[in-house]
Amino acid sequence: IAPIDLYETVWETVSSMGKVDTANNNRNVHFGAYTIVFLRNKVDFPDVNDWYAADSTQMKEMNLWFDQVWPGGQPEFGFTEEFNEFVAKYRAYMRYTNIVRDWRWVIGSQVS
Repeated sequence: IAPIDLYETVWETVSSMGKVDTANNNRNVHFGAYTIVFLRNKVDFPDVNDWYAADSTQMKEMNLWFDQVWPGGQPEFGFTEEFNEFVAKYRAYMRYTNIVRDWRWVIGSQVS
């Protein structure tokens, strides 16, 4: 996970067949090993040199999402109409919860 400002550096490191910035034709051990995610929003990275690595399998296991509307598990809908005024009001009630069980699926570097 990196800011868009590091696009060229990260892509070169992960996607090049040989070693980066050398004349040697050794294989790049990082070739194809990672999925690159670039965040375009500057708010996510206050410093353009910061980067993070995440284990996507652990991320899916440690971040839980719940749709909490009881008892049927579906959103509750309701409406009312006024016949003479041609006015209709609709509502929907639902509740969602996000739980982060553990944070160790991500590691990062905040470069100073």
